[in-house]
Amino acid sequence: MKLNEIIEFLNNKIPQDLALSNDKVGLMGKYDLTQEITSIKIFMDLHPQDDNYSKDTLLITHHPPLFNPKTPTFTIHSNWDIIDGGANEALANSLNLNIIESFDKNTNIGRICESNLTYKELKEQILTNFNSFNIVNKPDENEIIQRIAVISGFGLKNPEHIKLAKDKDIDMLISGDLTQKTAILAINLNLILIDLGHHNSELPGLDYLKKIVDELNIDCEIINKPPMECEKMSVDEIQKIEDKLVPKGKIDLVGCGRLGLRICINLMQVHRGGPKMISAFDGQKISGGDVIFTLNGAEIGEAKPDFLKRICTHDEDFRIIKSHTEYITKENIELIDGDVVIIVIAGGNTISTAAEIIKHAQKIGAKTIGTAGIFGFGNEDIEIKDISEYDNNNPAIEELRAQGITENHLILTTHKLIKDNEPITPYVLDEVAKIITINALKLLRDKYD
Repeated sequence: MKLNEIIEFLNNKIPQDLALSNDKVGLMGKYDLTQEITSIKIFMDLHPQDDNYSKDTLLITHHPPLFNPKTPTFTIHSNWDIIDGGANEALANSLNLNIIESFDKNTNIGRICESNLTYKELKEQILTNFNSFNIVNKPDENEIIQRIAVISGFGLKNPEHIKLAKDKDIDMLISGDLTQKTAILAINLNLILIDLGHHNSELPGLDYLKKIVDELNIDCEIINKPPMECEKMSVDEIQKIEDKLVPKGKIDLVGCGRLGLRICINLMQVHRGGPKMISAFDGQKISGGDVIFTLNGAEIGEAKPDFLKRICTHDEDFRIIKSHTEYITKENIELIDGDVVIIVIAGGNTISTAAEIIKHAQKIGAKTIGTAGIFGFGNEDIEIKDISEYDNNNPAIEELRAQGITENHLILTTHKLIKDNEPITPYVLDEVAKIITINALKLLRDKYD
């Protein structure tokens, strides 16, 4: 069949004069209208690399090409969106929706459909034909959706379409090209939007177009080349990440008082990473005043590190709590061998002991975190930074410096000391424990990344 005969057939079926005034439809170049056509390829969009067919092939595109094709090319665009039985009917029918009228009376673009389906039923119907969709204003599963508008392709990028849908009491608008602006507008108007994507929402229309072209008895096929791909991690890539996010390394917790307990519980609960082993050091036993311990099931007289070990219910191949029911001294300081050492010794002047632990930890290449005043009601500005970054206003920090600790040691403080006549509340301890835990985990991660 000659090219001009095919063009005449297509124009009779889908008149070019139906197209919007600013639309580019029809032949996309000057071609020999008398040439014989033995093959037709239907594209949504024509890419330059696909412009390589023999002269006896006609390319039909829905979107006007962005270049001048050498292969004879004929575009059927907004006239296909407008005509009855075209792209919009194809989209509605693919979703088993019953069309009752046109959506935009001025252009005949879009269709309004009636429904008595619940959102759950409608969702299943959509996903039967389309792999996925984005939604704005997701309804309850059992909500009945009665009035649905469909627009093939571009309907969700135009704010006027969103406003028109609201004016027409539409419950749900299904189309493509959703934008941030139109999504927010729909939220304000309480209108449900379903975004199938521009390309996907027009695919049913290509199937309908092929049925028309098949009347010519010329070999015809649809070439579906989506313009975008979704990059996803492979199963192997996901597994590699999973393998990395396992407990590694060791954290030494020196001091298992009210703060130490909170830190240890935080560390126990870390998932997808965190320490493989936590060594807890403290020679103190639980007394009646240790309310936070008894609230968590401790027994009076139980050694604090033993209690921490007891409440850790992980399998040992995942995480281990090692109990040391003794204080750290110069004689047993070699027990400190973790990657990160948290020093939260409570009671009295513990700075000399802390300084010895820090020096030993630095000698073996471990990172250290400690405190220098954590009094307060709970609304204090908590600060954590290296000892070298603090000024001279904190006597605890100054004493550490006097004992040779001048850098590479993180210190957390509320800037409140015992002289400030403020308590240490659970709220302060909870926040301090959280910040110490976060920083300890980051130091551990940095070592093993």
